[in-house]
Amino acid sequence: MKKYLSRNLRTKFVNYRNFFFTLRDKHPFLGIFLRHVYYFCYNIKFLIQKKFLLFKSRLNYGKLYFEKTYWINPEKLQYVSGIRFDKWGNYLRVLGGDWDSKKNLFEESIFYMAFKERFLEDKKWEQTKYYEGLLERQLEKKSSQSKIIKIIDERFRRFEELYFDIKEKGFKSKREISKHRGWFTRTNISTILDDISADVGRNGQLLTGHGKHRLSIAKILNIPKIPVTLIVRHKNWMEFRANLIQFLKKNQRVNYKEMISHPDLRILPFKLGEIPFKMLKDNISNIKGKLLDIGAQLGYFCHKFEDLGYDCVAIENNPLYTPLLKKLKKIENKHFKIVTTSIFDYCNDKDLKFEVVLALDGFKNLLCNEESYEKLIQFLKGLKINELILGVKQEREKKKFQSDLAVNPKKMVDFIINNSCLDKTLFIGKTKSRRLIFRLITSTLIDNTSFR
Repeated sequence: MKKYLSRNLRTKFVNYRNFFFTLRDKHPFLGIFLRHVYYFCYNIKFLIQKKFLLFKSRLNYGKLYFEKTYWINPEKLQYVSGIRFDKWGNYLRVLGGDWDSKKNLFEESIFYMAFKERFLEDKKWEQTKYYEGLLERQLEKKSSQSKIIKIIDERFRRFEELYFDIKEKGFKSKREISKHRGWFTRTNISTILDDISADVGRNGQLLTGHGKHRLSIAKILNIPKIPVTLIVRHKNWMEFRANLIQFLKKNQRVNYKEMISHPDLRILPFKLGEIPFKMLKDNISNIKGKLLDIGAQLGYFCHKFEDLGYDCVAIENNPLYTPLLKKLKKIENKHFKIVTTSIFDYCNDKDLKFEVVLALDGFKNLLCNEESYEKLIQFLKGLKINELILGVKQEREKKKFQSDLAVNPKKMVDFIINNSCLDKTLFIGKTKSRRLIFRLITSTLIDNTSFR
């Protein structure tokens, strides 16, 4: 019954629209007025639907932090969606199902190959499969061949103009080139939705929907950022997003922001972690190799050091962190190894050779009893490393079950020096939360250290 009523309303709407357009053709002066009335009503309908969908999503997933336009590197748009959603009817919808599995590589698509052959290989449009396929489909309609060729040639001529216009003037959003200003900019549909569109799959994949020709041009011209509107989001993606928001609200100081490039996550308004990446990068020798991050949380430093060429291992056995750690690694397409057991279980019968070890929480969780204390000593003695970055938080009073080592920077540094191959200490800096950061190194590294 619901589907029948919806279909009936849609049919009536289409009939009224066709009636308006017929009157416009018969009575041009009246048509101008009717056209403005039609588009005004359509915009109002769109805005009401948008507000309803935003309200519905907020009830299910909390505060959304959505934006209308995202500036994205074209290389992030690697896939084209197998299902082309109507962007005006589906904007801001959250849909379940397997629609996101129907995808193809964008750079293997017929339209991208046509633009590549035309502008990089200097072929004529008529020599591309895109042109041939379009011509063949149009000729099946049994219209005049000369008329069809003329229409298709005009279409490809506009592609040509678009390419050289973007090459000369750069890629601009619809908002930048729109004649509408103020309130009309916020309510005009073409201003909101006529940029390149993409849908977000369950694992954060961006699936290109509309604007494939402009995206092809952007990729060919190596444009660094283009405006993209996100239309449909997968239900599983929204559930992960809501979980991440809730987690970050409770852990405001978790390093997060700078490791994420996904546009639908970068806009989340949370603070940076207390230990800036630059503090570590500028104080680690310029050696590519293996890096061990003990207590990796969401994997911030593994993300950043992998970008510099390190082979990273993230140790994190807190069940509150591990699901998000794994998901964010997959979303960002990183390759570092995740270990969800304790550092002692991971290191059993392994060659503990690393260029760098990060212990930014000062091993405090490993100093809770005598057994783990002895295991930590054995772990440190088995390490074959060049340097260790240590963080120790100064606390005025020792909390229950805390070891003196965990809260006393000097004792912790001496403890590591006495039980490892490291023998020199350099003070790096102090964070806002009174955490002291040290760099412990071997003597042989001093003469060969080159800083970034």
